[in-house]
Amino acid sequence: MNLFFRAVSITGAAKSLDILREVMQNAINSEIQTIVDGYINTYFRPALENIRENSGPNTVNEEYIQCMCRKILEEVGVVNAVSPSILATHDGSHNCFDICFIIF
Repeated sequence: MNLFFRAVSITGAAKSLDILREVMQNAINSEIQTIVDGYINTYFRPALENIRENSGPNTVNEEYIQCMCRKILEEVGVVNAVSPSILATHDGSHNCFDICFIIF
């Protein structure tokens, strides 16, 4: 009986955390975008302009910047990958956090 209440409590806690994440997601996304934009504008955009000056204006385009944004976010996902054992409940099943990556 104690085990039953514990399982319900874990599921309730997981759901509560997911609801909190949903509420905070817009703010999190905004902060992440601000950070990525800072790196793009400080490092990657000047590098792109330098390449254009040295190799010609048609050598690289804005798609390279978008590619860098995607790669940055992919790497964040890899760094924050969650082991399936962390996600498993006491009976070996997976709860609502059964996802490949948790970013922040």
